Amino acid sequence: MNRLFALALVALVGFGTMNAEIVEGYGAPKNFQAYNLDEHVLFWFEAPAEGGVVWASNFSYATGLGDMRSLNDGDGWANAGGGGEVSTAAVPGTAFTNHASTLVTPVVSLAAGETYELTYRSAGSRSSMNQKLSVVLYKDEKAVATIVEEYELSASLNYENRTGSFTVEESADNYEVRFVFGESEKNCGASLMNIVLTSAVPEGRGALKGYNLYCNDELAHYYSADEAVQNQLFKELTADNSSLEYATTYTYALQAVYEGGESPLSNTASFTTHEDPLVGIGHVECESGVVRYDLNGRMTQGSGLVIENGKKIIK
Repeated sequence: MNRLFALALVALVGFGTMNAEIVEGYGAPKNFQAYNLDEHVLFWFEAPAEGGVVWASNFSYATGLGDMRSLNDGDGWANAGGGGEVSTAAVPGTAFTNHASTLVTPVVSLAAGETYELTYRSAGSRSSMNQKLSVVLYKDEKAVATIVEEYELSASLNYENRTGSFTVEESADNYEVRFVFGESEKNCGASLMNIVLTSAVPEGRGALKGYNLYCNDELAHYYSADEAVQNQLFKELTADNSSLEYATTYTYALQAVYEGGESPLSNTASFTTHEDPLVGIGHVECESGVVRYDLNGRMTQGSGLVIENGKKIIK
């Protein structure tokens, strides 16, 4: 069977991290997606987190809110877009209210004196007068720090990046981050995606060098970091699919490659190639016992205007 790249082994010549150690704390690509477009395979993904990953959202159609929870103090949440984002969802038969439910991360372990960074993307549904959002760190059901001061969500689902840094005075394993929404003057929705809590860059990790692409559980290609192009929301990689088989399902995963080792694999993404357009009817057989004549009276098995059983018909 043909693989994604006929010269995959050649492409890996000189690639010195093939046997590097996988380190769980190294940021991996997220929300990985694969599309078969004409003569190319298009891969979309969210860039790995800069620091060591303490916690990251895992929204999807399969997991819903993942391991986040809602306090049910406003509109509920549901998956939107490609499943990697969540938006407020009105109760069937009703409209949005002006207040989204507070979303809470699972408890995380934080160390005193270490700097942490929270990054995410947020958006509102209206062109103006959207809900306001603040992000607060809690411990034992008490607010201990404001990570992001209250601001109005961006207009008309135009996602914007938000970042907040903080430290804690006490090491503990029961901190949680809460996304707290304030009421708007108008009924409207709210959306979140790409929530990642990181610590400082892990010692020994080094810079991001590139990405390993796996196809059907086999290492297929290495991309340098510069080959990943940033589009509006995602990083994008493109591959030639001329060596793929027709009517075949391929499953991919992506891995970040750092100077000091490799990240865990991303989620998997699959697609099935289309049927071979050249496969069709090889020949035509006439019905047994039927005799046809062309318009000159000669017997024929062909098509077009013919005489069959004394009548002119088109075959």
